[in-house]
Amino acid sequence: MAHEAHSGESHGLNPRQYVTIFVVLTAITALELLVSYSGLSKIGLVVILFPLSALKFGIVVALFMHLRFDSPFFTKMFVGPLVLAACVLLALLILGVYDDAGELRCVGRVGTGFDRGMVELLHRRLSEIRSEMPFKENPALAGEVKFWCRPELVAEVEYLMLTPDIALRAPSFQRLKEDKDPKECRLPPRG
Repeated sequence: MAHEAHSGESHGLNPRQYVTIFVVLTAITALELLVSYSGLSKIGLVVILFPLSALKFGIVVALFMHLRFDSPFFTKMFVGPLVLAACVLLALLILGVYDDAGELRCVGRVGTGFDRGMVELLHRRLSEIRSEMPFKENPALAGEVKFWCRPELVAEVEYLMLTPDIALRAPSFQRLKEDKDPKECRLPPRG
């Protein structure tokens, strides 16, 4: 019945307003990208990026929620990205490498580069090696850590650069490296 009630309503937005919304959302996304490459500390990034993302989400929800009632296509367009975002949040991996003293150091998180099969495999494999936090000090990470695990898996990760505070900028998961020992994962040369 809810579908019938909404299908006949006029939503009051004309094409020009949709273009304006598109431009605003694109501008916010561009600002998010600029901030992410600005070299701010992790905390600074969270303080700026979280409100920008929340603003963007609020705009989308406020203006486009009605679309999910318009047709099955719009329902998929609305729900699909939410499911994808949930999968990415579940797939965030905390990355660690060993420094010259042999201490495990956190170098950030990776949340891109996974396909659905890899997310399922990683969840299964990581669940098997749950443990206490493996780092000497609790890393300053944005967001909740669902669980920690022993450093037994090695991932190949591409990234743009290593920041001055020893974090990978724009990391992207490539694959698991079954033939590598975790102790071989070292901080990349600085230069």
